Amino acid sequence: MSSHFAASRRSTRRLAVFLATTACLPVLTVPFVDIAAAQERAVAVRYEIAAGPLPQALNRFADVSGLQLIYDAAATRSLRTSGFRGEGPAPAVIAKLLSGTGLTWRFTSSTSVTIIGPSATASGATGSDDTTVLEPIILSGRSSEDSYSLASSTTATRISADIQKTPRSVNVVTQRQIADRGVSDLEEAIAYSPGVATGLYGNDDRYDQYVIRGFETQNVGTYRDGMPLRTFGWAAWRTEPFGLERLDILRGPTSDLYGSNEPGGLVNALTKRPDFEPSNTVFGRLSSYGGTEAGIDSTGPIGDDFAYRLVGVANRSGTNYEEVDQGRFYAAPSFTWKPEDTTSLTLFAEIQRDNVGDSWSVVPEYGSRRYNPLGHFSPDTYTGLPDHNTVRTRQTTIGYEFEHEFETGITFRSKARYAENDWRMRTAVPAAFVSLPALFGVPGADPSAVDTALLSKFDLDQKAHQASFDNNLSYEFDSGDLSGTIVAGFDHYLARSDVDYAQGYLGELNLFTGDLTNFLSGALPADLPAVLDNDIDQTGVYLTSRSEFENFVFSGGIRHDWVTSSTETSAGKITSEGQVTSGSFGVAWNFDDAWTIYGNAAYSFNVPPAGITASGAALDMEKSRAYEIGLRYKLPDDRGHVNVALFDTTKLNATYNDPSDLTGITKIQAGEVRSMGVDVDALLELNYGFTVLGSYTYVDAEVTKDPTLQGKRPARAPVHSASAWVKYDVQMPALEGLSLGVGIRHVGSYFSDATNAYHISSANLLDASISYQRDDWSLILAARNLANKQYEAECNAATFAAAVGALADYAGSCTFNEGRRVMFTASRKF
Repeated sequence: MSSHFAASRRSTRRLAVFLATTACLPVLTVPFVDIAAAQERAVAVRYEIAAGPLPQALNRFADVSGLQLIYDAAATRSLRTSGFRGEGPAPAVIAKLLSGTGLTWRFTSSTSVTIIGPSATASGATGSDDTTVLEPIILSGRSSEDSYSLASSTTATRISADIQKTPRSVNVVTQRQIADRGVSDLEEAIAYSPGVATGLYGNDDRYDQYVIRGFETQNVGTYRDGMPLRTFGWAAWRTEPFGLERLDILRGPTSDLYGSNEPGGLVNALTKRPDFEPSNTVFGRLSSYGGTEAGIDSTGPIGDDFAYRLVGVANRSGTNYEEVDQGRFYAAPSFTWKPEDTTSLTLFAEIQRDNVGDSWSVVPEYGSRRYNPLGHFSPDTYTGLPDHNTVRTRQTTIGYEFEHEFETGITFRSKARYAENDWRMRTAVPAAFVSLPALFGVPGADPSAVDTALLSKFDLDQKAHQASFDNNLSYEFDSGDLSGTIVAGFDHYLARSDVDYAQGYLGELNLFTGDLTNFLSGALPADLPAVLDNDIDQTGVYLTSRSEFENFVFSGGIRHDWVTSSTETSAGKITSEGQVTSGSFGVAWNFDDAWTIYGNAAYSFNVPPAGITASGAALDMEKSRAYEIGLRYKLPDDRGHVNVALFDTTKLNATYNDPSDLTGITKIQAGEVRSMGVDVDALLELNYGFTVLGSYTYVDAEVTKDPTLQGKRPARAPVHSASAWVKYDVQMPALEGLSLGVGIRHVGSYFSDATNAYHISSANLLDASISYQRDDWSLILAARNLANKQYEAECNAATFAAAVGALADYAGSCTFNEGRRVMFTASRKF
């Protein structure tokens, strides 16, 4: 969602600044302790501060707490801390961080803390009155709500760690990015991320679809709070962006951490959780499709030990097609019990009801990408039946997250989630496009004068259930120059999907008059019922660690999984069992405070989607190996970064839809696919109010071993993709709070099918926004595809090709991406 996340200035603004000095600070320069300030900061906030060097820990504390820290850089440089993980008030947390260091602290204002020690007057520059003169370095504290950049992530290693020093490729999409770009779904949220390609299936509001490093990832690579939400059959798990704290995108193999997954990477959506600091946001939205939307996000304490959060959204809107409307109701309550700093329990639930209609509408190949003497079909041409177009889904989720830190330094974490997804689709789709006169043999009829859609119903009822359990113990160690964290645990994932569906002839739709006829009644089957049930049971044990030695960071993990999967069709049930061990190892060298070079190697696996081979056998497990090297540069004062990563991934038994199968059940598996390339991303917070977010990805993907597909390029793997977003905060005092944003997304050319019969040309898309923030109000006008660029996203052969005989070459279809969409959002915090 767009400016659901728009941040307005709060009465107590969360702005963290910390001053590192080059001289010492005498005790006499520190005012008395501000008792009122200490009481104000007694609200519990969650911290993930690892054991290690004290300066880094203080930096992380400043980021989260929003306090200014004033201290002697020289006095802290050689000191270490045991860290702090959990929730607690700022005074208690900083006391824990400084424990055993010999340093003390005191509030010097409501927003600043001074750290002092017994040697405060031993050195330093002094003024004429012998008081220390500070030479501060100012660094800005960051939050997902206020910043484009966050410094740490747990997704890449299961351990909260500095991304700059992590030997894997990971980046974060913050609330601020989502708000400024006018995002309305997960696919739009990650569209400006490195290694990621989106918009490859056309305008389809049913699904969030994306490719990472040349591999289609949406079915298995969408995670929620570190637990998978996999798609079997058609019942995808759709994500409401307003319910998210942030998005972490981990590129490269992830099986050593989470088990079965595509080797391109994963997208981990982190949910908003209760906060002991009160905050309330309401918003309203209008869209160019005649839509309205409203939402609320409320959180705060309930007494001393409890906190709540309630996020809700309701909307109704038109779409790119006049015949299709959509709507959503979303509610996500959660409660946290925290009886002490070392223990917390969060209970959560989520209900989401969608009525999206079928916005995936295809048009004839002749009349879109090829010449049709009768005319051209525009991207807003609807080729279905309005009275046979229902897609209703209901997602329900419940679960818990528990954490307890023992006095021994060991922390136990446990979380579980049960999710249920009910899908009901009643749709009419063109199974072929033909010239009706040519089909019936009228003399002189031109087959390219396509005027008719042969319609097929696609009626589906699916129930999907998934349960995830994850339990682990972590231990932080510190022995001089070597420090780090070890995590050992096990998880279990259980999924069941039951699908009943039917296809069949519905009639002929004249694309120019809208008339529906039934000339082929009896010649084509009216009802082809089928079932596609799928079960998967995955149990894994894992061990992962991250350690620092001088300027080196070592990260690695090993995991063993027991996997049972089964597929049941009308022909019978096939079950397969297997065990697989995954692993990774990476090292990063931070050769100064700004530059880090890293490398990693990994072995991973994936359980292929529901289906069988053409011979009726079970699909083989997909296995991958990957190598990566990268270079990171961090701008001074945390003003941004530049990351460059080279990758080489080889995948065995890559699975694709069989183009000759009308049901979608039969799959083909390529012997070996190799994807090599580079992805680059940059975040630059420049002077004069400019912020630049950019990415570029080059993917050289090819089927390297296969009897029929060797030498082909995998479907939907663009060679080039790039994006750039520039935001300008107007610097004139009279226009304070006004920001302008403009972005461009380049989707490179690709093939939309495994046999490379359909080549899709590249496209450039323009986005823009204007926002204004004043006091607690935020206004955002955002536009996607501002130039209303009309371009193809996917083309395919007809599913009724056998029935139309000699006209099969003219029966193909193409689909377009969404046109211009403009949204205006007003939100207020209180």
